[in-house]
Amino acid sequence: MEAYQRKFDDDPFVMEGILVKPSTNELIVGQQATLVEDKVMKVLVYLVKNRARIVSREELFSNLWPGVFVTQDSLTRCISIIRKFWNEHSQQKQVVLTIRNRGYRIIGKIESFCQTKTRPISNGFFHKVKYVASGVALTLGMISLLILFYCVL
Repeated sequence: MEAYQRKFDDDPFVMEGILVKPSTNELIVGQQATLVEDKVMKVLVYLVKNRARIVSREELFSNLWPGVFVTQDSLTRCISIIRKFWNEHSQQKQVVLTIRNRGYRIIGKIESFCQTKTRPISNGFFHKVKYVASGVALTLGMISLLILFYCVL
């Protein structure tokens, strides 16, 4: 189960027009990739996975820094880096909402990477060629039958 969970956490996604690649800690805008620290990416991914609800600081600490004493400044710094990046590179200036005395919540629009992928050109191309070839063969068959019919008469 752990291996599956780790793979799911590595799946790229698009948030407010920015491609997020957790496996390489990259935030990509257009052709420019920016590397972020591992913990920053883990905070972002955790908030995205739990975007339907408010995530408390305690939950973030227990899931992202298990068994390690970490100051609140570490989490605040990660959130600040995420906010600063989206503020500089996206039209949606606020993507992480702070709910006072409760925690954080992602409010940016998120798309699954799989939904934004297009089919490979070769699959679409061969799919169309198959139908065109079938249409041409059918047309030629009909013309042959018409010629044969008129020759017999």
